[in-house]
Amino acid sequence: MLSKASLIMFLMIVFSLPVDAQKLQTPLVVSLPVISNIVDDSVIPARGFVGYGASDARAIFPAVLPVGLIAIPAPTVFNNIDLEEFFRLGGTLELIAPADPDHSGPDLRLLEHGSGVFDLALRKHDLVISEIMWALDVDGNPATDNDRRQWIEIYNTMERDTLPIVRSADGVLKLRFVPFAHPEKPGDFIPASAGIGFDGVPAHPVENPAVAHVILDSVSNLQFVRWEVPGENGNTTPPRAGFVNDPPLKPLVSMYRNLDYVKIKGTHNIDATENRKKQLEGVPDGALPGSWKATPALGRRNTASGLYVGTPGAEHVPDLVFMGVTKTSIASDTVVINEVRNDSSPANVDWVELYNNGTDPVDLHGWELSVISGDSGEKTDKMLVGKEDGQTDEYRFPKGADWKLQPGAYLLIVNRHPVHTPLANGVNVDEVIAGKEVKAGASHQYIVREKLDLPNANITLLLRNNLEKNSHHKGDNKKWQTNLAHSEAIQDYAGTVSIEVKTNEYNTLVWPFRGWTKTAGTDGKDGEGIPNNSTNALARTRYQANDGHHKDAWANVGHKGGVGYDRGVDLKLSPGTPGYANDSERNALVDDKATADATDDVLYTGEISISEVMSDAGPRWNLIQWIELYNSSMTETVNLKDWELQIRNATDDVESYVDSGFTFNDAYILPNQTILLVSGSGTNDVSPNRVYNLYQHHRRELGLTNRRSVLLSPAGFYLKLVDKNGDVVDEVGNVMLDGAERNVVWELPMRNPDYRQSLVRQYGSRELYDGSADPADDGTMMTSWRQSDLAGAGISFYGHRDDASTPGYRLGGPLPVSLSKFRPVRNQETGQVDITWITESELNNAGFNILRSEAKNGEFQVINVKGIIAGHGTMSEQHVYKFTDTTAKPNVVYYYQIEDVSLNGHRTPLTTTRLKGHVGGDGKLITRWGELKSSGK
Repeated sequence: MLSKASLIMFLMIVFSLPVDAQKLQTPLVVSLPVISNIVDDSVIPARGFVGYGASDARAIFPAVLPVGLIAIPAPTVFNNIDLEEFFRLGGTLELIAPADPDHSGPDLRLLEHGSGVFDLALRKHDLVISEIMWALDVDGNPATDNDRRQWIEIYNTMERDTLPIVRSADGVLKLRFVPFAHPEKPGDFIPASAGIGFDGVPAHPVENPAVAHVILDSVSNLQFVRWEVPGENGNTTPPRAGFVNDPPLKPLVSMYRNLDYVKIKGTHNIDATENRKKQLEGVPDGALPGSWKATPALGRRNTASGLYVGTPGAEHVPDLVFMGVTKTSIASDTVVINEVRNDSSPANVDWVELYNNGTDPVDLHGWELSVISGDSGEKTDKMLVGKEDGQTDEYRFPKGADWKLQPGAYLLIVNRHPVHTPLANGVNVDEVIAGKEVKAGASHQYIVREKLDLPNANITLLLRNNLEKNSHHKGDNKKWQTNLAHSEAIQDYAGTVSIEVKTNEYNTLVWPFRGWTKTAGTDGKDGEGIPNNSTNALARTRYQANDGHHKDAWANVGHKGGVGYDRGVDLKLSPGTPGYANDSERNALVDDKATADATDDVLYTGEISISEVMSDAGPRWNLIQWIELYNSSMTETVNLKDWELQIRNATDDVESYVDSGFTFNDAYILPNQTILLVSGSGTNDVSPNRVYNLYQHHRRELGLTNRRSVLLSPAGFYLKLVDKNGDVVDEVGNVMLDGAERNVVWELPMRNPDYRQSLVRQYGSRELYDGSADPADDGTMMTSWRQSDLAGAGISFYGHRDDASTPGYRLGGPLPVSLSKFRPVRNQETGQVDITWITESELNNAGFNILRSEAKNGEFQVINVKGIIAGHGTMSEQHVYKFTDTTAKPNVVYYYQIEDVSLNGHRTPLTTTRLKGHVGGDGKLITRWGELKSSGK
């Protein structure tokens, strides 16, 4: 029995409590609301946060939380809880959910309304209380004192979303406040006899039955003795003018749990159960005082004002804040470093690719790309790209009123012009801004910056979004302390070169980032920076914030079918996908995700079609035949691996020619380019990487007996291309299959006795570089094909150099100028040679050069010595040009070549052809074309 003095003392303590605190004398349960209008109503995101607060707590955090702080609408029982008083007097805060106490095993099965069991299982500490703003806003004014801007943050430690917060109006996840006691531990069950209803209290036998609950997590400052929770009350009301006794401004300070997020997110080489145990070692006991810390006033904050110091909705950074240094935070939803090649080969072609991972266009002018290193023993922060206005353009990012890096677009920064490297020549942004170049389909954007010389050592790249940096250069190392709103301007980074510096400015994992602790390795030699590598590129695999230093966010990649490189480059010299998406090399078909059927696939941005066929095997029937395939995608390389091509010939030729099919091995087709399927090796000038030798790969499947075996009948054929799922992609030919019957439905053109001609497929739009796929006409119709002519000859050849064909090119496709005619003819009266050519379209065309030689393989000399023949820039209309060779000698057979000269000076041969016939002094033709071919000249 209490003594009289003790009883008086007890009553004094009780009645001295604030009204709110008196209401919390017994355990109280608060059902947390479902999340609405912020995230999916059914989940707490994987490795994500959700916050709950008093009715006026939301006002402190206007639109700054990545997940959202939920303010429970007043009046609710939560508004009757003063967290400051609760912890001052001592108590335990529990995170609980309805669960099945009879379930065996390590998982805790959650209950469904009506006592059913969720499929979802939780373990203790799968959800944890991660931060508490318990402080009061004490302004000294009795009328407004003790404003509660208090909130509680919960963190999902799992790799998956979870759903214990729905099933009723208020949800099933609850907070249980137990004053003056520390009754249970995480993982314990609260029996149904405690009277906690499924939807909280009060319980009802039918509508809200009392059920057992599991404690997912708990926070207590009464495990053994009461300990003071960290954090601090404050005052957010400015002192009134003339009222000297008004308290000064003072921030409210939250307490955060010392969670080890690196360990929680870690993956260990052990089974899943043991791995999870290792992860949960990063969750300290919520009942120990060392598990909680006050958020530092200069610490990373996620609130609207410096008067509320906390990190709601963001990871807390325990033990990584040194001497009050703010930890650097890197964005992930705008421009990032996406791919890098640090070339150590003799070619030294270095490049860095940027990618706009956001949703808005970004003006890069005023940005900076620099490299940090410590190999020389001295910390260096060397600028590679980025100069202030007034400096030369060769250093800075593109400056143009209309040019911005669009969402989903790439910018390639390269140290040498693509004309002089294996890289593909795309769209030079500097030329576009200067009005000298227009964007072409299937081309990437790039800028040339010779200063982009990446050291042949492990390095780290920094991308800054302005030139007014903080804490990176001498004389500037104090600015950040006086201007907290001024960031370090680091947009993104790539590499993990470590240089440890511990000063008021730095404590770094990657110098010069403030607030990062260096955990392992030696200065500049961790080996996880951008590697010294001549055979691979380094490509980004994920884009989470602060991810650039994680080794598993990057992957070494070799060639991807040559995408981003010149069409003739050796695949061994083409690592990565410079200027294009990292997944640009596809197996053609990709799950469209529109249906649950994974085989319901689509080719994202183009079609594969049979574009040209050389069925003529020559007068002796011994020249190589070939089939050309075209990829109309403007952005993606296609790998035909596991596709099938069926070859069927006319009925009377079944025993003589191929009547079979084959399944492709690796066979890459670049964007807006072709691949040539050949029956065997032959005379050619087609890039070896764009030739697929059927005799070498599939002679048994096709029954090819030697390298001169014939694929196609001169009477007719049927070709069917089938994708990896068995769907027909394209079919062409003049033969219709009807069971065993093969019916010729239209006649192939007559063979030219003087030279071989291919069949060229017609394409619907006939337009070049419009950025969209060019549909092929029906390949089974005669009107969809025409014979190649001399206007196309000379671009390339396969099987015989005198062929009139365009193997390796879709005629009019990848060329800067589309020629429909190029013909030199001797003038009967003057003896001079009149050269006429017709363009159907031109792109970036400054003009033409005409070259001449007396042998097809001889040295060609420019004969328009007074300057290039002016072109028409960019246009899609037909233009006729004429040039007269006044220096041509009689009785000499000449070969003439025409080349395009682009606006930036790049020269591209278009075609080569031969003067028609020998001409005598009187201007009469004395030699026939067939005689000339047989002469071998």
